[in-house]
Amino acid sequence: MPRDLTSTEAVTVIRIPHAAIVAELSRAPELWQAIAVEVAARARRNAGQVKRFVFDTPLVHMASLLLGLATNDIAGGQPGPLTLSLRHSHERVAEMLGISRQWAHSLVRELTVAGIVEWRYGRVTVRDLPALKALASQGIIDWARPLHRPWVPGPGVER
Repeated sequence: MPRDLTSTEAVTVIRIPHAAIVAELSRAPELWQAIAVEVAARARRNAGQVKRFVFDTPLVHMASLLLGLATNDIAGGQPGPLTLSLRHSHERVAEMLGISRQWAHSLVRELTVAGIVEWRYGRVTVRDLPALKALASQGIIDWARPLHRPWVPGPGVER
């Protein structure tokens, strides 16, 4: 499926011919299991995204998006307010949420008034991470719960 990607650093792309993939699968037929498991996991993630988009309130959807954007920054374990490493305009957030820029601005204002985030010229600072997590967990799917179990290779299959 076509995707829009934004790279923050140099990227290398490797093109693998279809014939090479078929040849590899014929040498190691157990790889089909790994492919099937990965396709099923992606299907579950996509279904979860659709459920969240349809059933979650826009504010919960915004909180989930902000937590997703902050995942790498949260892992750093920095105490206090958390500033996202990339800038995010209201227009870009609206595109990610599938809503108008004005609606995104309204949601940002609501989160700002609640003291959960601070948003200045695209620079987002999460001031109350527990409150943001609590808001995101009100959705149909809790963002912290994995949507699938990680694939564990069978005997004789390398990861």
